[in-house]
Amino acid sequence: MNLRKDALVNHFFVACFLFLFNSQFALAQEVQSQQGDDNPPPAPANIEELLNEIETLREFHAIPGISLAIINNNETVYQGALGLANQELAQDADQDTLFRIGSVSKMFVGIAALQLVEQGKLDLQTPVKDLAPDIAFTNPYSASHPVRVIHLLQHTAGWDDIHLVEFAQNDPTPVTLKQALDFHPKSRISRWPPGERMSYSNSGHAVVAYIIQKITSMDFEDYVKEHIFSSLGMQTATYRQVNDGSAATLYANKQPVEYWHIGLRPSGAVNASAVDMANFLSFLVNGKSAIERPVITPNSLRLMETPASTLAAKAGMRSGYGIANYTSFSHGLMLHGHNGGVNGGLSELVYSHEHGVGYYIAINSDAFMGLSEVAAVIKDYLLDSIASPAPPKAHTINSDAAQRYSGYYMPTNPRQEMTRFVEQVTGVIKVQLKEDTLQSGSFSYVAVTDQLFRKSENAVANVALLEDANGEAIQIGAQHFQKISPLRHYLQQFFLWALLAFVGLHLLWFFWWMGRRYLGKSTGSASLQIKLWPFLASLSLFVFFIAMIFAQMNDVLTLLGNPSVASITMMLATYGFAVASVIALVQNVRLFKKDTHWFSKYACLFSSAVFFVCTIYFAYFGVIGLRTFA
Repeated sequence: MNLRKDALVNHFFVACFLFLFNSQFALAQEVQSQQGDDNPPPAPANIEELLNEIETLREFHAIPGISLAIINNNETVYQGALGLANQELAQDADQDTLFRIGSVSKMFVGIAALQLVEQGKLDLQTPVKDLAPDIAFTNPYSASHPVRVIHLLQHTAGWDDIHLVEFAQNDPTPVTLKQALDFHPKSRISRWPPGERMSYSNSGHAVVAYIIQKITSMDFEDYVKEHIFSSLGMQTATYRQVNDGSAATLYANKQPVEYWHIGLRPSGAVNASAVDMANFLSFLVNGKSAIERPVITPNSLRLMETPASTLAAKAGMRSGYGIANYTSFSHGLMLHGHNGGVNGGLSELVYSHEHGVGYYIAINSDAFMGLSEVAAVIKDYLLDSIASPAPPKAHTINSDAAQRYSGYYMPTNPRQEMTRFVEQVTGVIKVQLKEDTLQSGSFSYVAVTDQLFRKSENAVANVALLEDANGEAIQIGAQHFQKISPLRHYLQQFFLWALLAFVGLHLLWFFWWMGRRYLGKSTGSASLQIKLWPFLASLSLFVFFIAMIFAQMNDVLTLLGNPSVASITMMLATYGFAVASVIALVQNVRLFKKDTHWFSKYACLFSSAVFFVCTIYFAYFGVIGLRTFA
């Protein structure tokens, strides 16, 4: 599973308000990645220096253990582990210790599918309904845009990522793949025409794995073991729990967590050692495998690395998500790979066959920043001496296109549909096009064509101007943005900040006012009525936040994926906000002419109106009565 940005916090969709400024945070991260440190430390000169730096980072971020495989100049220069597999037993991690690789597991689904393509047994353009009619999903656009196999492999079917109730599924029986797919099909709804936008969904690869089972008449895990793992020399890799002491214990919030028996195992359940992953990485980098015949041909591997099914890909953008394989940029180079995360473990695999380099990292911790810093120092070691390709010359933008596409844009491909009501307000960007540049905030992109743009240091475009069924759109990386009017943007911002301001005001003001009332300095039932109900609406949102924070600080999957005190409190708090907001508006209108202080009268009426509008907005997006466990 991939629970990180692409990712960890984004997946906990109920944390909507905690990430009101998620877009700004992501923006700051990208700016930092573009600008870098003014005086960056020198790259490690050799593998010993690199390992010393990684060990320093491991200790600094309190990561128990790190599993590593590193390839340089087409040769494996390191496969092993640092630190501990189990802190309580003081058990050292080594090259044979199994770590969970999360969504890196999806790469084996992609390889298995391409094997069947090479054998003429599967066509990636075939509609999924034709291959797996017994798998439930909903596609309102099926007449003109059926969900095809390629859409599932490239996350372009428009499906939600799996819901928390699916993440919470933890049956050690274990369930079959069909049982897991039958468990909660409500997340598999195409929210836009398939093949238009990318939105990460763990269920897509599981459905492809089920199709592979039907074609081969083999259990998917058995197929991968026989046709991929054994061919690559991945002798200890497995989709199932290992109880012989060879697997690392995972830690979330620095506490050991129980093994997560993922229902959709093909999407994220693999356990593998550094030796296993070094062999897999070697195949990706230079085609080497344990058998003479490659697992898939070089042409299929290039196909795996190439985005093909989004509007941006069809417009010529080569960066993005291919077949279980994403592109990333570092040191001006485009790289390939995947990352992953499970409760208490994170992983990342990145490679470039063109330059003969690659690395694999897995940690038995949720220390995302630690993993990122370890990855950064490895990239410095591998890429610092490689010359970046010469970028294409800047292209002058058509003036009509520049005028047409300049304006405000909101994100429209949320990974979880329940985050849309937050993302389309807080994630709005302003785009300006002129001469040969696309500017968005601190970002500046150079035109390659009238339609494609690149970062100044990169040779490959990662921004595309598009037109979908709703009009002008822009894809930046994997994010799809739709153009909106300035009026809509400003109205959304007004209600956002008004809501936050009035919630804070009423939470503080009511207790201050009640203190004055207790001392006999404030009287009158009308004054109480106009203040009480906006306060209760504000208190409901506050309780919602507290319950959500409590869940995230503990076992969030169990607490929010099942009925619990936290999840039921959150549901009731949304009802409380709606009821209190309606009553507040009614009471403030009814009592407006009563003899109350003018500030109280207007402030409470105005805030009640804002709360009422927000209630309608929340209800439209299904937030009122939110059941994270349904």
